[in-house]
Order: sequence, then C-alpha cells, then structure tokens
Amino acid sequence: MNPKNSLRSFGMLVAIFVIGLASVGCANDMNRIEKTSYREWPDAYKLSNGSAEVIVVPAVGRIMSYSLAGGKNVLWEDPTLGKAQAEAKPGEWVNMGGDKVWPWPQKAWAQILGHEWPPPPGVNLPQKAEIVDGTKLRLTSPLIDEFGSRIVREISLAKTGSRVTITTKFEQVAADSKWPYAAWTITQIHIPDYIIARTFDGGGHKDLWETPWGYIERDGKDYLVAKPTTEKSAKLGIDADLLAAVKGNQLFVQWFDPHDPVKTGDRAQIYFQPGDAKAMEKGVTGYIELELTSPQKKPAKGEAISMTVHWELKTIQGSSTPAEAEKLLPPR
Repeated sequence: MNPKNSLRSFGMLVAIFVIGLASVGCANDMNRIEKTSYREWPDAYKLSNGSAEVIVVPAVGRIMSYSLAGGKNVLWEDPTLGKAQAEAKPGEWVNMGGDKVWPWPQKAWAQILGHEWPPPPGVNLPQKAEIVDGTKLRLTSPLIDEFGSRIVREISLAKTGSRVTITTKFEQVAADSKWPYAAWTITQIHIPDYIIARTFDGGGHKDLWETPWGYIERDGKDYLVAKPTTEKSAKLGIDADLLAAVKGNQLFVQWFDPHDPVKTGDRAQIYFQPGDAKAMEKGVTGYIELELTSPQKKPAKGEAISMTVHWELKTIQGSSTPAEAEKLLPPR
C-alpha cells in the first residue's frame, strides 16, 4: 500500500473519531449557560438543560423568566416596561417584575435611608455578570452606599429536571454595618389558584397590612392554603420554610436550603397586588409576590449575610387539589 494513502486514511479515521466524540458530547451535554437576548435587552443570559430554562437580565439585576422547556414563563413581568424605562429616577422605583433582592426589613429603611420608600438606589442598578466554572451565573451589584454592602447572587440549574439553586449574599465591603438586616428575595408571579405554605411545627400567620388577606385555612399540621379574596393590596407573614403556587396543573415551589440556618418567625411573606382596570387594558395584570428572608445579622466588614433557596416547577397529575400538590413538595 502506498504510504501516502495509508497516512491519508489514518487522518480521515482520526477526523471521523473526533467528530463522533463531539457529536456525542453535544447530545449528552444539554446543561449550558449562554448569552442571549431577551425582549429589548441584548446582554441577557439563559440557563437551560433541555427540561427547563432560566433567563437572567443583568441590566435590571433580575431573573426575568423561569419555565419548563417550551412552556410559559411562571414569573410576572410588566410587558409595557422595557430597556428605556428600566432605570429609575431619584426617588422613584420601576416595577419590572421577575425576581429581585432587597435588604430586609423594610420598616428599617426610614432610619437607614431617611424614607420608607422607595428601596435603596443601588438595588436598581445594572449588575456585573460572569459564568463561574461553567455551571453558575454570578451577578454582582454596585455598592449599596447606605448599607455598605453589595449583592452577590449565584444561580445554577440542575443537569436534569427543573431545580434552580440561588445563593444570595449581601457582602459587607465598605465598613461594619450599623444596623442588623437580612437578605430578602422577592419573586413576582402571575396570580395563582392558591398558595401553599409549609409551616414550622404548626406555626402561625398574621396580616402585615391593614387589609385582611382573605381566605386562609390550615391543611393538617404542616400546611396553610391561602387565596387572595380582597380587592385591595394585602400582605401575609407566615412562619414557614416553603412557599408553593398552583395555577392550573402547574406547581411552582421555592424553599430554603435544608442546610441554611433557619429561624422561626416571619421568614416567608406573600403579597397580593390586584389588577388595575386601566393597566389591564395595556396587558398589565395583577400579581403575587413570594418572599423569603434570611435571619437578620449585623455584619462586620468582610462578613456576609447569606441565604440559599431552591426553585422547582412540577406538573400535577390528576386533580390540582392541595392534597395532590403537597405530594410533590420536597421533604424538609
């Protein structure tokens, strides 16, 4: 055999082998983080694994979409607000929707900020995004001057299924904090059929606003089932470690990582904002906020306040009753 032909044949075999390996890798490696565009934002990131996807928009510092593959976004967003309206003016706040982070408790803002509303400006500014180890998306906010800290979030999607893990930190970088505060995650969703809260040892609930919440009943020792029945905004504080929302046959659940230090109290809150008739004409509906908070801490410079939360989307088989939904909830 001609030596040149032998070398040529060997090279072709190597090329075919390499291409084959690459093809296998693409077929098996469905978990990825990639740059994408989302609505008017060209520099968004998508986490996907073939079963679910998460879209993060660093320009607004929020998770703006979470869905099963090919499914509808479970998060609420205002479709009339885009890139041009995203930046809040001094003394204002823009309700873009999605999932965001604020410092808790809100009632302390009057002392720290000099006003109880709006939130500190630093939480509304664009955040830096970077991919860590190919498996996590890290967002880092600018310094929040009034607290001397910055928000750092690491977001990852499991290799299979819909589980998202979000670690949220306030890193104390400027000076020792003068006040105790906590990490507060606020997830805005479309108004569900009902909400389930998993309580601590039969723990209770209370209305946090003047308007009573409406329908709320205990379902056994561990669960509360709530439905907003008021025509006004209302907020409920619950001694709980898990919140779940059911709409149709879809279950959206978020809960504290079992290894996080969990203290009882109003660790979970549910806020209801009914739709406004004029806004609804523009496609802006009412929404629910699922809110979780870490224990409060007075961090010294170099310390951090940290909280890890998991999300999942599941499909309820059969009737979408609380009993059937509770079967799909993760163990404590």
